[in-house]
Amino acid sequence: MKKVPRQLQKSDIAAVAVLVLSVAILLLPALAGLRGIFQDDQAMDVYPWHYFISRHFQNGTIPLWRAHTWAGAVPFYARYYSDTYYFALWPFFLLAPLRNLDRAYLVLTLAPLFLHYALGAVGMYVFARRSMKARPPGSFIAAWVYIFSPAMMYSYVWFPIVAVQAWLPWFLNSVAAIDRGRFWKNALWAAVFIALMALAASPPHLGYILALAALMAGGLGLRRWLRKEGSRAWRPLAGLLAAGVISVPLAAVYWTSSLEGSFHAEQHIDFTYEAVTGEDGSLPPPYLITLLAPDLFGTVTGRRVWGADISYQARYWEANTSGGMLLIFLALAAVIPLGGRRFGNLRYRFWTYYALGAWIFAILCALGRHTPFYSLFFRAVPLLSLFPYPIRYRLVSCVAVALLAGIGTDNLLRWSRANSFWPKTRVWVYLAVATVLTALALLWPQDLTDFRLGRLEGLSSPWVFPGVREVFLRGWGDWFLLGPATYLLGAAVVLVLATRFLRGRASGRVFPAAVVAEAAIFGALCLYFSTFGRYDRLPEHERHLRPSSHPMIQRVLGPLASLRADPELRWASDQPFHDNFSQLDESWALMGYDMKPLESRFKEAIEEAYGMEMDWPIYWHHPHPRHPGFLTNMSVGYLMTTKPENPFGGTETVRIDRSPDLYVHTNPRPLPRAFTLDRLVLAGSEPSLRALVGGDLRAGVFIEEIDETIPPAAVILLEEYLAELGYEAEEAVTDDDDGESPERVDETDWWDYYFREGRDEAAREAFERLQAANRIVRLDLSHPNRVEVEVDVATPAMLVLTETWYPYWRVEIDGEPSVIHRVNYCQRGVWLDEGMRAVRFSFHPPLWRIGGIVSLVSWGLLIVGVLFHRFRQRTREKGSI
Repeated sequence: MKKVPRQLQKSDIAAVAVLVLSVAILLLPALAGLRGIFQDDQAMDVYPWHYFISRHFQNGTIPLWRAHTWAGAVPFYARYYSDTYYFALWPFFLLAPLRNLDRAYLVLTLAPLFLHYALGAVGMYVFARRSMKARPPGSFIAAWVYIFSPAMMYSYVWFPIVAVQAWLPWFLNSVAAIDRGRFWKNALWAAVFIALMALAASPPHLGYILALAALMAGGLGLRRWLRKEGSRAWRPLAGLLAAGVISVPLAAVYWTSSLEGSFHAEQHIDFTYEAVTGEDGSLPPPYLITLLAPDLFGTVTGRRVWGADISYQARYWEANTSGGMLLIFLALAAVIPLGGRRFGNLRYRFWTYYALGAWIFAILCALGRHTPFYSLFFRAVPLLSLFPYPIRYRLVSCVAVALLAGIGTDNLLRWSRANSFWPKTRVWVYLAVATVLTALALLWPQDLTDFRLGRLEGLSSPWVFPGVREVFLRGWGDWFLLGPATYLLGAAVVLVLATRFLRGRASGRVFPAAVVAEAAIFGALCLYFSTFGRYDRLPEHERHLRPSSHPMIQRVLGPLASLRADPELRWASDQPFHDNFSQLDESWALMGYDMKPLESRFKEAIEEAYGMEMDWPIYWHHPHPRHPGFLTNMSVGYLMTTKPENPFGGTETVRIDRSPDLYVHTNPRPLPRAFTLDRLVLAGSEPSLRALVGGDLRAGVFIEEIDETIPPAAVILLEEYLAELGYEAEEAVTDDDDGESPERVDETDWWDYYFREGRDEAAREAFERLQAANRIVRLDLSHPNRVEVEVDVATPAMLVLTETWYPYWRVEIDGEPSVIHRVNYCQRGVWLDEGMRAVRFSFHPPLWRIGGIVSLVSWGLLIVGVLFHRFRQRTREKGSI
């Protein structure tokens, strides 16, 4: 391989140093506490789960189960967004000062962000230099545009995406290196990067990246074939395939966990074509204007998102593609030479075609249901297209624009000597097209059906055009003096001045410098001024400097904590974002944010209890459960809500906040987290579900199957049980609303007749007597993978935990294995005989163990192989001297 001259090595070092320093300056306001980025998913989800992992890592435990939210119904080891096994984070997990939330935030969030932003910037520089053979200025611009792209800047709220994108350019470089030589060495490197991206735990983005790599490998192979090098045409695709296969055992602990979870857990939505391209899954055509004017209608910061008025909507932070008037013109500087040879040697021909093809491919995919392309792609390549949402293919477009900008910079620096690139006609045509496209975006109609069906009445009103309406609503001064009009005018002036007055190298240097400023400004706006709220601003969208200043965390760790008299009882909120913060103080919450995947029976119980599908409405609508008895049966002792009415029928309600009004309602009779009951009701799954959701489980434990560990005398049939309570299907009556005309209770509605809290006071009294007799001496819930209970059993009974049943829990009673029963539809139970009993529940998912062993062995073999290869190389070098 030809060595790089020493002078270039110095320029490379300088470029890399500037990139890393720029990333540090970018994050300085957050590090110094000048401008916060603690908001949305970073605050609500990522930081709490990293805190949870860190706590148990420091205690020497890999957490597989998390009962703090969802009662364990989201198995932590199988949560496909859990980056527990991403070992680049392990030093931060082990070093985080958990006694101080703010300092822990610096270590768990801001430090990894800096590391991975810098990693991504350096990786893109290396890719441009080594694979594209770009010069240092072009490589620097490619890295700069990539790191400040919307794909990177908006991802700060969800760290796994940042991690995946940080390794992306390194992975692409290894795929390109397979074509150049040393097939197995570079395939191994590619496998390592795929494994790291898989362990970073954002599988949808891994799919988009593999699509980008497949386009590259296919293009490289096609180039070899066109050059009549058929024997080498197979190498890139074969190397990518080999890398994918080798990466599987390296990331086996992640893949086996996700696979195992899919057997017993259920998504909140099905990944059908309609679902993945739905309301906000596809890029609306008007948002293509962000290629030229990123903040035309607040689509960088989200201050005012005019797409809300169009007949289809989008998440502005995902719809915003990498662009700008100057950046796109610089990208065109890479494409224009393809139209002729007067520019001399087209050294970037292949990479220009590749980036341009990837750019067009990404935009067509992102448009989703608005074109037939994605539908064909979805059906032709299901493994790559099955990830929601097609709008997220903007990641591919951001990479493509970065590559084109790098190529355009190098072309511009070569051609500017004769000023051959700057004909006035070319610039004025570009400005005219940009003006027309901006006008079309402004005049995009609110409802396209008015045009398709010829109903043109009323279209004279400017409010039919959301873009025009937005200009009026924001005000002419805001739009023209402080808004996008000023930017568009300024970019046009830069282009005209560069054409008119700059000559030679000056134009080639000033213009990329202007692009650097443009990308940095829009990138910083994405990072520090975005809201992640399309319409109404919710509390979770507000920015905060540190966790300690976040009002939701303050409520959970402050007044709510002081009101929880029994620390073993769960609490819940009608805003489940609150529930995630239970991981910060090891309290117990019923729900949380990000429900996917959810244990299938628990999911069904939630849907039945709340009367709605397990989708976004539970998060956005803040409902009370339709059946509050479900909360009682899941040991919820406290409910924080925006509604002053106590759903438990009690009177203990405290207002804890006035902006907005928040109340904590105390449940007077929640089921304990662990209790015993000596009467088992043999019933099917449907009665068990309804008993859990709407009944009083103190009257009996519902069980669907029995075995030899349960004495027959303790079991009664459902019909006998109901008869004891006085229910007869043909004779039972209820009063109507006025209390006068009795009407029969239909057999299908028997559960509505009986399963109401307070139906059987005698059963409750019997329950309390049994709890006093079967005294629970100790209940230890502190370990994520283990529950320990000591019970002094006077009356043989079923010990019930109001924890979600899952198949890989094991139980030992006094050191001897026993059987865990699924009771009350989705809770855990074990039968105990008389005496002092020590019960130990432990979680042992088999595929996780197998995957962990395979990953450890694979990484061990890889490291040993590399060291052995290096040793042999050095031995040969010494022998040849």
